[in-house]
Amino acid sequence: MLSLAPQPGDVFAVCTDGVPEQVPYQRLAQVLDPRTRPERAVEAILADCRAAGGHDNATLAVLRVDAA
Repeated sequence: MLSLAPQPGDVFAVCTDGVPEQVPYQRLAQVLDPRTRPERAVEAILADCRAAGGHDNATLAVLRVDAA
């Protein structure tokens, strides 16, 4: 079981293995910046997957924790 205490500014990405297999972790960290809107991050990362050849299924959800 994973227990987290999300803080404002945290960004979480849940994805299939096809995403990190096609997009370097450095690029993922760059795009998953808290200043990037989650939908823009998804679009950019999935575009990177397609540009890498789209050799594997790539499913991604991004959640950013905003201040209450």
